[in-house]
Amino acid sequence: MKDELTLSELVHTFKTGTVIKVEFVGHNQPSTDELHVQRVEKDLFICSGLSSTVPHPGTLCNIQFSDLNGRYVFSCNLIVSEQATDNRIGRLFVMSTPKKVNHVELRDKFRLEVLLPAEINYSKFKSLVSCQIVNLSAGGCLLGVNQLFYVSDEVELWFRLPLSSALEMADTRRIRGEVVRWVDPETVELHWENYYGISFLELKHSDEEAIYRYLQEIKRSRQLDW
Repeated sequence: MKDELTLSELVHTFKTGTVIKVEFVGHNQPSTDELHVQRVEKDLFICSGLSSTVPHPGTLCNIQFSDLNGRYVFSCNLIVSEQATDNRIGRLFVMSTPKKVNHVELRDKFRLEVLLPAEINYSKFKSLVSCQIVNLSAGGCLLGVNQLFYVSDEVELWFRLPLSSALEMADTRRIRGEVVRWVDPETVELHWENYYGISFLELKHSDEEAIYRYLQEIKRSRQLDW
């Protein structure tokens, strides 16, 4: 991970027309919108596009962008939002230039074995179904469950990530996912009847960051134990 990009690197990475995903934090129904970069200056990060909400000045903006080099994640504050004179552009969003940009190389391949209790919210079931996350990455997980699913089924996983600083648990995370494969139970030395590979869908920046930090903590603790 590279924590800081110079201004010239920002300008080179976020060229005019680059499509980014922006999550406006603090709204009752937060959503992720796709915006286009207009330009990057020393103190301003300017984007345009159609937004599902009209955020107020000062709103925290979580931004993601992926290319062949990996994923870029950063946060900045909205300075002003206004309707563009060209209706084809939509709205203009003027933000502060980020002071730190996290560059993550192939984060979804950073996967660790875990044993996290979880529940599945599935439209074909009348209630939540207990399950267990067997391994986890920022892109998906391996799930142990006694029920039968099929490839392409969409589910919603409910689980909590332990906090390292206390014995309490963080807020429940609800993440949509798609069943992408079945795994032979004989290859997994646990007690569940079925195991499925789940690919996360439209993962929010806050959830991805929490998962990645959790995995990093596990990795560090296991290295210390070893």
